[in-house]
Amino acid sequence: MDFIYQGLGYVIRFCYYTIGFESYALALFWFALIVKLLLLPFGIKQQKNQIKMAKLRPKMYAIEKKYAGRTDQVTLRKKQQEIMEMQQKEGYSPFAGCLPMLVQLPLILILYRIIQRPLSYICMLGEDAVKSLGAAVGIEGKEQEIQILSKILHDGGSYPELEGITLPNLNLFGVIDLSSKPEFWTWALFIPLFVFLSQFFTMKLSRWLNPAMAQAQGGQDAQLSLKIMDFAMPAMTLFFAFSLPSALGLYWIYQSLLSIVQMLLLAKFMPLPTFTEEELKAAERELRGKKKRTIGTGNAVAAEEDGAIEDRPRPRSLHYIDEDDDEIPAPQKKKPAPKKTGTAKGIASAPLKKDKGDDPTDN
Repeated sequence: MDFIYQGLGYVIRFCYYTIGFESYALALFWFALIVKLLLLPFGIKQQKNQIKMAKLRPKMYAIEKKYAGRTDQVTLRKKQQEIMEMQQKEGYSPFAGCLPMLVQLPLILILYRIIQRPLSYICMLGEDAVKSLGAAVGIEGKEQEIQILSKILHDGGSYPELEGITLPNLNLFGVIDLSSKPEFWTWALFIPLFVFLSQFFTMKLSRWLNPAMAQAQGGQDAQLSLKIMDFAMPAMTLFFAFSLPSALGLYWIYQSLLSIVQMLLLAKFMPLPTFTEEELKAAERELRGKKKRTIGTGNAVAAEEDGAIEDRPRPRSLHYIDEDDDEIPAPQKKKPAPKKTGTAKGIASAPLKKDKGDDPTDN
């Protein structure tokens, strides 16, 4: 991979001698800015992925509400499976946001090698010249180039291998040697501390700008894991910042600050969508798959939906009269029933029957 190291070494060399004003700390800043600009398309892709995740928030909310209060393992697995199926259906991949981090990791490893070997990749010395300089100052090993350079800068003197070559200035503010590892009770101690603070604030800002991502994790255990990660990742970089040369810690600080600026700009020009309670309830209805049903209540019809009753006009009958049909005659009035007479109990009295002998016309 020497061609990669040589290529990035030329970039840092250009930054150092042109826009870096022969300051290695400033050259690292310009190098970090160039790397951030090269990775900007990945950052935009990550922001789009977060927007897609935010659009799934109503459905995530509905699934969480569906399984609320149930903490058994079977239910939790079923909930996670339902969430994954919904994400696949909507074309969302939770691993898409990891791509920028995976791309930056090799760059950090490459930069570490370049920082460790400034004589080869910045001063452009050959392997034999580096070995000769190491033997002159009593340090052997090509992986110890930064210590060789630090020894030469500290002790001074002239070396034939460095004739016509300007050595890089590895001092920061004249008090911090970027080639050495940070130690307690020195000014270099501030670099690991700033590494921790910048990493911690970057992760907190990411959670604040994208609350839907944190809510999507769901569950108290997952929320606790996120809080642990907010401290674990910065603590890990703090450990490496104490174990590696201060130049690498300074580069991490630059990357964190540039990441903060990038997140703020993307949040300004590509904001995440927000949702109302009605949209969340609509997603919940879609998940349950319930339909509206009507309940007759006298002259009106009540529509029941999610436990809410809403009065609506009673629908007209589906029966109708065709134009070709005869008109329906108006209903006739009933004749009043004749008055009944009788005893007190309402029994009508029958007329008296005449005997045949009483009427002469019966003959």
